Amino acid sequence: MRDIRPDLQERLVAIDKDRAALQAKLTELDHMETGIKALMRREGSLFVAAATAATPNGIGSHSEADAGTGLAPFLLQYLRQARKPTPLGDIRDKAIEAGLEFGDKKPGRVIHWALVGMAQHGSVEKIGENWQIKDY
Repeated sequence: MRDIRPDLQERLVAIDKDRAALQAKLTELDHMETGIKALMRREGSLFVAAATAATPNGIGSHSEADAGTGLAPFLLQYLRQARKPTPLGDIRDKAIEAGLEFGDKKPGRVIHWALVGMAQHGSVEKIGENWQIKDY
């Protein structure tokens, strides 16, 4: 009968090498993930700033009369403070209560489409029928 202990020892050494290579790859992926998340946060804040400047009331109007309502910053602040998925109706009610102007548009629709645009850019996400700030 042949002694297989040297073969088993060789296999253990190979496993250690594989483990070290995989650990190095995991570390590399962790660094990449951290960098990408930082870029997403930066792009998210740049998007909100650009969206606020380009469409101050969040409904696509560029007229001077509509300037200054700040729907996107309001939505981000409200959802950040809510800390949980929030129904559109609650968001709408708080926006009206805060005095945001919607002109002749329906506030729920304006807010919905603003949230959809913000979700496409990674700032918020829809959970079922509710909305929340996107976690990174």
